[in-house]
Amino acid sequence: MARPAAIDGDRASASAEAPSGGVEPGAVAADGAKPGHHAARQRSELARSNADAERIGGARLGELDPPSGPLADPGAACGPEDDRGLAPVQRGAAGGAAEPAPESLHPEPTTAGGLASLAPVPRPTVQESVYLELRRSLIAGAIDAGQLLRIRDLAARLSVSTMPVREALARLVSEGALDAMAHRTVRVPPITRARLDDLEASRRLIEGGLLARAMPRLGPGELAELRRLTAAYDDLAPPAVDATAATADLNHAFHFAIYRAAGSGILLPIVESLWTQSGPVIRRAAALFERRPSPRATEHHHEIIAAIEAGDEAAAQRALAADIGRAFALVRETLGDGNG
Repeated sequence: MARPAAIDGDRASASAEAPSGGVEPGAVAADGAKPGHHAARQRSELARSNADAERIGGARLGELDPPSGPLADPGAACGPEDDRGLAPVQRGAAGGAAEPAPESLHPEPTTAGGLASLAPVPRPTVQESVYLELRRSLIAGAIDAGQLLRIRDLAARLSVSTMPVREALARLVSEGALDAMAHRTVRVPPITRARLDDLEASRRLIEGGLLARAMPRLGPGELAELRRLTAAYDDLAPPAVDATAATADLNHAFHFAIYRAAGSGILLPIVESLWTQSGPVIRRAAALFERRPSPRATEHHHEIIAAIEAGDEAAAQRALAADIGRAFALVRETLGDGNG
């Protein structure tokens, strides 16, 4: 394609340089060509350039405005195969590439003072709400081990259709919190010695690692919150109707206040899954705990707080392992060699 310099004058110069009475016939220009040949060559180049422009969906060269701005240099134009860090180009109607508008390279500042960067807050879907409610019930020990869950029954109780219930249950099955059964039912896994041992070992390993990472990040404010949660747990009267649910929530809040401080987006969901699977164990252990004299339920919470405050990681790990293991030990005593 010919250079787009002096585009607007091509037609005029082509007419002006046609043979006239003022040029002596047979005269030769400095480059050896007759004057009439210059006009013919310019007209030919313009025709070829316009044909090329029309093939790629652009305007005729004689109809373009004079180039200006940072891309005025013809050598700086980018084809669709060029990659110089510019904004992606939009393709023309015939498959060619159109240059981005100058304003797209330098967007105007927003009048909202930076608020345009805020993203809409997603609303939880019905499926997500059903999943969270079922998971909360499992973590709190509200559902017995071995209990069958039917989709229609759950949908009626939760006042939703069967579709979000089916999706939530499938998600919990994939996480190991529920077992898929025949006839569109699922089951809370039964408690076996092998499952108890596996869950306890996994929780000690993952939660112990999070505790170690969290300890340097737990300051006076975080320790005060841990003390507040523990005191609230101690103040609950065991005979209260909602004592089990309330203490389960406070126990969860205590542990996860520590685990979130570790700052691990990978390990935290793993612990959530382990707690969901451990819920039926905690439910059975709570019933056993009430029947025998034993230290207060928050004994190990107080030990964890004291160890964190003293910077004694070994003592904190021992207290955490004892806190996790107490429920599993109570249930393990009731099992034989096989299933519970």
